[in-house]
Amino acid sequence: MKIKTSLFYSLAAASLLGGTANAQNSSTDPVGFHTLNVFGASASGARFSLLSAGLINPIEYASGATSIDATTITVEGTPFADLDYGQVPAVEGGPGDAAAAYIAYYVEITSGDEAGAWANILSNDDSSITVDRDLSAAGNDAKIAIRKHVTLNDLFGANNEAGLDPDDTGSIADADEVSLFSNGASRVFFFVNAAGLEGWYDAALVRNGNTAIEPQQAVYVQRKIAGDLSFTRAGHVKVGPTKLMVNSGFNALANPRAVGVDDTMTPVFTLGTSALWNPADPANSVDPSEDGNASEGDEVTVLEDSGAFSVYIYVNLAGNEGWYDSALNPSDDAVLDNGKGFILNRKPTLTGTPFIWTAPAEEIAE
Repeated sequence: MKIKTSLFYSLAAASLLGGTANAQNSSTDPVGFHTLNVFGASASGARFSLLSAGLINPIEYASGATSIDATTITVEGTPFADLDYGQVPAVEGGPGDAAAAYIAYYVEITSGDEAGAWANILSNDDSSITVDRDLSAAGNDAKIAIRKHVTLNDLFGANNEAGLDPDDTGSIADADEVSLFSNGASRVFFFVNAAGLEGWYDAALVRNGNTAIEPQQAVYVQRKIAGDLSFTRAGHVKVGPTKLMVNSGFNALANPRAVGVDDTMTPVFTLGTSALWNPADPANSVDPSEDGNASEGDEVTVLEDSGAFSVYIYVNLAGNEGWYDSALNPSDDAVLDNGKGFILNRKPTLTGTPFIWTAPAEEIAE
């Protein structure tokens, strides 16, 4: 399977995007770009788009761990001396002067059964990092990689190079809105283009351009004016599996894959290949419908370019196993496009408990 022709990559290009790993066991991801689309408002009102960063930031550090003890990961030597991977504290101040705290880096397991598991980095000393979740299941000899999170500044540009409609008064009312969802709550941001206030802010006018877009987060964009937008996202291709948390209720999930079609223009990431249903691990899968009734299964909702919504469930009925749409048409081939997110309703009325979705690894042609 080859990489999409609109996503050019080469190892040599890594220097153009910055960031190189600083350990002897590191490797360089392929790099490239793809185009993200935001749809303009229609006669009936604002239009919504659900975006996925797809491409990620380069590896800052990679090596084997010497121990992983719950939320502490230790490596050989003192490679983190004079480095700060920790959470950046908030800056106090009035509207326009304050800046929100943010998590700058995360660590990912890159070997073994836990490959693709990740955690935010809270702090570090010379030889270890402290993270926000237990990664000890990976084992003491697991390999790790550290990256910067993709941020609002990365995705849309620190100066709004994406071209979303800004506000020049410091009010969110007339600006396009960008939302991130986590654990059932949303955070809303907009770009201000007023003297002394240029940048990404929340509604309280706290600066938020460095807000992390975590690997599982799709980005919800509300475009309030007419006119579609297209902008380019450059970055590194994620070549391994990715483990993403799915919470109870509605989840705006990112598609972690960078490649949309192969060299024959055939879609490569569909519901059928997504592993959202994994028969070998049903506890870490969507709740299926056992009788074909849509109310009895978790729902995956895809926002189409036309503005319509397509809703899918997995049916686990003997002789009819597979993905189906709301009219019960077979839908294993329904595409999860790169650069786009989707909604997964993990229904509390069913199992409803959080699970870990292991999105399969990208396949990159040699």
